[in-house]
Amino acid sequence: MWRDVASTRRNADPRAAAEEMCAQVERAVASGFDVTHLDAHMGAALAPEFCGEYLRLADQYEIPALMTRTLSAYGPNNHLAGVSEEQFAEFVQEARRMQIPIVERVLETDFGRPVSRPLSKGHYEGMFSAVASGEESGWYFAALHPNTPGEVETIEPEHSHVRTDEYRLFGSNEYIRWLKSGVVRTSSMRDLRDAMRRARRSR
Repeated sequence: MWRDVASTRRNADPRAAAEEMCAQVERAVASGFDVTHLDAHMGAALAPEFCGEYLRLADQYEIPALMTRTLSAYGPNNHLAGVSEEQFAEFVQEARRMQIPIVERVLETDFGRPVSRPLSKGHYEGMFSAVASGEESGWYFAALHPNTPGEVETIEPEHSHVRTDEYRLFGSNEYIRWLKSGVVRTSSMRDLRDAMRRARRSR
């Protein structure tokens, strides 16, 4: 198991990767998990050599595979150096053909924020409100990474403050009140999966 996407792409046999992806989904389903979606963690599964199998599994099990309408709309696309929008568009077209939902954009934790710059109380309110008031209606995926303090400082010392700051913010009464105010409408990946299945049944 390689530690980053670039190493995975250099070393992994696409056939072996396909077998591993399939085995993981099969194990999860057989174990009784209510599988809601497939995630392209850090974008690895969106690489051209792996994306076909990623979509095939989503089609077979009728679960969404996280796909954005463009590569630039996928937050951690820096892990996919050398992949063009044209290459990615072919897989988006295939996902649409399979009626796999496409999200407009991935809104992600800012891992580049230094510890010297405190997390603004209104940061996420502003991010989500901008989406809600924009012209691009549809599904947006929030890739957030809150962690309770205690262990993550040892596991990931360089970015632990980003995670624990999110944990404190999302648990605050002020943020919860804003979220419940209805400025944005929240949904789960289960909602997205169920919408996908309804659309397929109506074909």
